[in-house]
Amino acid sequence: MKTELDMKPNRSGGPRASDPDAVAASGQIDVTLLRRYEGALRDFFGRRVYSRDEVDDLVQEAFARLIESDRRRDVEYPAAYLFRIASNLIHDRGRRRARSPVEAELDVDDAALAVAPEQENRRRLEDLQMTLNAVLDRLPAKCRDVFIMRRFKNMTTPEIAGALGISHRMVQKYMSRALLALHEALSEPARNREGSL
Repeated sequence: MKTELDMKPNRSGGPRASDPDAVAASGQIDVTLLRRYEGALRDFFGRRVYSRDEVDDLVQEAFARLIESDRRRDVEYPAAYLFRIASNLIHDRGRRRARSPVEAELDVDDAALAVAPEQENRRRLEDLQMTLNAVLDRLPAKCRDVFIMRRFKNMTTPEIAGALGISHRMVQKYMSRALLALHEALSEPARNREGSL
């Protein structure tokens, strides 16, 4: 039994790909072949396209091209040929979008795939780097050395203690002091924002 969704036409006005009988009605290709590979074809397109309507259109187009090819000559391996068509459709889609990026559609589903603004991320990273540098500049020399050796050179507590000629306990003390200074410096902007509200 066909559902209401199956009966709706796709954006191009033809039958939906979820109705293989309508797609294959006048072709030589066996409808069972289309039914058997429809799910795999949807998965193939679904991993590369994020709009359900576009997946429907691509599945229908792949079926239509397979049927058209079979009308002109017998397709010896229809399943393999179907996925070759699908791959070509994805490549064609990519080339079209590369030529005219302004015309690329933004589907509602694409909102979840939004890319974080690169400039904003770069600015935040620069702010964090400036804060780290300022904190390190204010730390006593040995405290700064312990932090740098631990966090940037991945040295162990015994290695740092040996290199600086201090006890393990002092290494841990210096590390705690540096982390506390960083925590306070990173918390200041949040406190300033809360105070201005």
